[in-house]
Amino acid sequence: EEPEELVGETPGGGEIVLVVEDDPGVRGVVANMVESLGYQVLEASDGSEALALLETGETVDLILTDVVMPGAVDGWKLAESVWARWPKTRVLLMTGYSENVLVRHATLNERTQVISKPYRRSEIAKRMREVLDVPA
Repeated sequence: EEPEELVGETPGGGEIVLVVEDDPGVRGVVANMVESLGYQVLEASDGSEALALLETGETVDLILTDVVMPGAVDGWKLAESVWARWPKTRVLLMTGYSENVLVRHATLNERTQVISKPYRRSEIAKRMREVLDVPA
């Protein structure tokens, strides 16, 4: 575990973040980190569960999702569904692959960014704020 960087940390403003990660241990760590930054957190174990939650009308400001997940709805498919159905919802894709490789295979928009794993708490805080602060 790395020591926390306190200088320049960007706290959350109470927005609702949906953490989508198939590994329960990783999902728990990410959810706790996001909550400690001042966000409200919801969790889903895969893209299909995330879409089902969104379809209930649950308000979500940002989806923080792994790119590679088992099942029919991976992170990219989840992002594409969100863009089409909930255009004000932002997406931050998490991946162990190089961002450059991913960007070559998909078109990102201003409401979507990619962050490479592993990342520091200060890095995820900054990237989440960057995505959330893009005007609707």
